[in-house]
Amino acid sequence: MGVYTSPHLVSVCERVTVDGEPMSEEAFAAWTERLQGEIERLDASFFEATTAIAFADLAARGVDIAVIEVGLGGRLDATNVITPLASVVTKIALEHTDYLGPTLAGIAREKAGIAKPDVPFVTGEPNPEIRRVLVEEAHARGARPIVVVDTRRPPPLGARLGLKGPHQWHNAWVALAALNALPAPFGPVGEDIPAGFAAATIAGRFDVRGGAAAGSSTSRTTPMGWRCSSRRCARSARRARCTRSWASATTRNGGRCSNACCRKSTDWC
Repeated sequence: MGVYTSPHLVSVCERVTVDGEPMSEEAFAAWTERLQGEIERLDASFFEATTAIAFADLAARGVDIAVIEVGLGGRLDATNVITPLASVVTKIALEHTDYLGPTLAGIAREKAGIAKPDVPFVTGEPNPEIRRVLVEEAHARGARPIVVVDTRRPPPLGARLGLKGPHQWHNAWVALAALNALPAPFGPVGEDIPAGFAAATIAGRFDVRGGAAAGSSTSRTTPMGWRCSSRRCARSARRARCTRSWASATTRNGGRCSNACCRKSTDWC
């Protein structure tokens, strides 16, 4: 099974895995050299180039099935050159508005651009108005069946997810519906939560390490996940804002930050 996701934490090779093993640096270099002419001819972006490299590597390694994550939006994304076994939009949020537009409805239309004729389209969007936009766009593109998932269902008794956060149950219900939309031999898998969901991990994604003390940095949830309550994180955020203010102000104020949280030009909050 192949996976293509972004961004990476340490190495670009993390973006492309087969059965959990990342692409080797040698393979990445070899595919880059082989595709370099086309990448330069098309003036491809970094994401477009890595997508081409990823698809080439996954094909060369003979994967039976792959999970391909869209980079940005959907309709015009580099990954949208494939015809998938199922298209999935979990939910819509205001993100990348400079590219996708300032409204949830507009972003929904861009995201639903991954829908393909006669390919199942699955969404767990809870907002009825935004869900209607997704369904209408998918229908206009010929997707079928269109599967709307009720993600408000409580977790089954005794079921467990490897990924942290109550919002992950929203994603789990969508993932289960996507598996059940797949043709044999990949699906369907039934109505029970697969055991593999308990083993799912994403490095750095609410990845708690170091014992109970590390867990204290996550407090209450927001609509999109967790918010950190650590005072250290709050100080880091202030320092980041202060540093940006200082960088933009030095040319105007003779090297002195105009941000009130700075005592002098080189101070962090």
